[in-house]
Amino acid sequence: MSAAARFSSNGSATFGHGLPPAPVIRLRGVAKRYGAAVALHPTDLDVARGEVVALLGTSGGGKSTLLRTVLRLAVPDAGTVAVDGTEVTAATAEAV
Repeated sequence: MSAAARFSSNGSATFGHGLPPAPVIRLRGVAKRYGAAVALHPTDLDVARGEVVALLGTSGGGKSTLLRTVLRLAVPDAGTVAVDGTEVTAATAEAV
């Protein structure tokens, strides 16, 4: 199924039905600590299909940790990660 996207002046997209696209990647309350060090404060993020996202921040700001949780290379201490509507936070490779 294909739909034409419409972009508003602020850069947000909607599709033919007037709703924003469903996120392909959705993070809710994702947090990670290494001992006493907070690597990632609770974070929410939605990324729609075709959307380009840049993560900017200082050294040690949690950018790599955030990506590692999405790629399942690090298990978050809190929150959920869903890819294409399937929660993958603690899923095995076979399940994904």
